[in-house]
Amino acid sequence: MTSRRERIKTWGQDVWSWLRVSPVPLVALVALAGAIIEPAFFAMLYKEAANAVTERGYAELSGAGNTCEGHKKPPSIGGQDRAARLVTWAQVALSLTPVLPGLVLSRTLGCKAMMLISMIAMFFGPFSLVILFWLNRPEPEWLLLFPILRALFGGFSLFWGGANTLAAAGQTEEANPTPSAQLRRNSVTRRPHLERLLQSQPDNHSYSSIGQDESNGHFDRPSEPGSGSVDDRLSKRSLPPTITSVKLSRRLMGIEVTLGAFSILGGLISGHLGTPSMVALTSLVIYTVAIIWGAFVLRDPPGGIQFPGSAIDVRMACCHVTRPTLSVVLLVSMSLVFTLSVTGGMHLLRVFVLSAPLCWDNVMLGYGDAFGDSFYVTGFLANLVLSAYLPPEGLIAVGVASYSLGVVGLAFVESTSAFFAVRSIMCVALITMPNIRSLLAKFTNPEHLRAVYTITGLLGSLLNVAVTLGFNNMFMAYQNTFRGAPFLLSAAISTSILIPLLIIWRTNKEQNAAQNVEATVTEVT
Repeated sequence: MTSRRERIKTWGQDVWSWLRVSPVPLVALVALAGAIIEPAFFAMLYKEAANAVTERGYAELSGAGNTCEGHKKPPSIGGQDRAARLVTWAQVALSLTPVLPGLVLSRTLGCKAMMLISMIAMFFGPFSLVILFWLNRPEPEWLLLFPILRALFGGFSLFWGGANTLAAAGQTEEANPTPSAQLRRNSVTRRPHLERLLQSQPDNHSYSSIGQDESNGHFDRPSEPGSGSVDDRLSKRSLPPTITSVKLSRRLMGIEVTLGAFSILGGLISGHLGTPSMVALTSLVIYTVAIIWGAFVLRDPPGGIQFPGSAIDVRMACCHVTRPTLSVVLLVSMSLVFTLSVTGGMHLLRVFVLSAPLCWDNVMLGYGDAFGDSFYVTGFLANLVLSAYLPPEGLIAVGVASYSLGVVGLAFVESTSAFFAVRSIMCVALITMPNIRSLLAKFTNPEHLRAVYTITGLLGSLLNVAVTLGFNNMFMAYQNTFRGAPFLLSAAISTSILIPLLIIWRTNKEQNAAQNVEATVTEVT
């Protein structure tokens, strides 16, 4: 029997050991700092650009019937165009700047270095705002230094890649168990059936030990070495995930929920920090704490980090021809089309809510961002509950329906209360992309999976730039007639992925039926 003091000491050691190798603290700090500074920046950028108004322009706007709710004074037509153009270019800078540095740095740095260098770049974003405030706010175009510096060394994309890599490559309890972990393992192995399961697994098993089953055209986990003929037959069926797979899944879901939770907190407090200079200073302090933590506390896992596939792997992923190639092509196409739709609709929201008729300020913009970030949590809970009743194809359809219905409603929003009511319909839209990636992992050769993810991510980043420009220009063209037209286009694009989804569902259903028949015949013989 251990004393209470010893148990508390052991628990404290476990927590400290976890904090030293976990990306969760840094994800929390970076999400908090980013959610504080971004709404204030975009609101300030729009306001500074729209302030170049003339009384004639205001009269034109009022005569056209474009007014803000709450009897606020709306900007002129020219002011709205200039502000929307600058917000668009700021979003383009955030999407385009990190692409090339991110590709280079992700192949040459460890995950700790990736996170550190991206946080240093993010630090210089609000630092540039402080310098501009000290210089008495020059022209609004100078504010574009913020997104350029923030994303200069890979931005949040590089940081997020490093965080996910660190979570996936973190030291497991099997490799180096802590005292409490060893106690839990001992209690598990006392159970006979779990003991046999653990003994049947090799010591170095991991979530990536997946093999190819050429008989049914997709990739399943192979039978473990040393198993008998019965195990060989059972390996053709779907097996439960190993302990390592379960813990990896929880670790990755945990950092996503952390990102959403602290983004909500940052958005809620963003507008209540006073002047924009106070917002920038607060963000600087949080980034400084994050950099110190990453430099002196965080460490890479002892086993090291496996980097993404080489250029040869990328070429093989493009040219590799096997039976599931059609499914992979359809899934990659679905991912890109849905990214196009969501990027066009969601990047447009900032311009939409800052202009008439809503005319939000930085406080309301922070609330809106916090409400949108809460969908990380609702999406996680929806995925957790609905996955027990629906296959991945069904979850994708639910997410597409949630997003499409919500974005159609946004096309007709005229008030803040209606905006929040319509946005709530999209609370489970975020379950779409994780399930598309899950199906990609099922139908893709494991040797080429990372390369496929790399290609998809690169194409998605390039699409972000083109789609942001296209949708924002469309909004400016239709803002005096029907400003909701881009939202309807976004809904139509997202709904179109249901066609390839139906093809994949039927293909998967036929393959599963053939696999079950084959397993039954094998057992009978």
